[in-house]
Amino acid sequence: MANGDILDLFTGRNASTDVVRIQLQKNGATYQIRAGLLPDGTTTWTDTSWYDVPNSWSAVEIHYQAFANSGSLTLWLDDVQKQSITFIDNDTRALTD
Repeated sequence: MANGDILDLFTGRNASTDVVRIQLQKNGATYQIRAGLLPDGTTTWTDTSWYDVPNSWSAVEIHYQAFANSGSLTLWLDDVQKQSITFIDNDTRALTD
């Protein structure tokens, strides 16, 4: 993986649209992870910040909820909650595929 490359590690889909994702990037000698969701009526992703991950095995977890005006996405790394995105209108973005 080259510096600056971004790789989708996981995507959750609704019909033919990606609605939630986990991404990995290389930033210099460091690997970083973030999660994102796609709100209703937009093609612009709402992402967490990038978080450093060690160059070894790590647990990555997300909790995704699709609700009108109260959807959310929470990212954990190695059992530590890193960030929550809340109060997102994404009720039409439930995972189906």
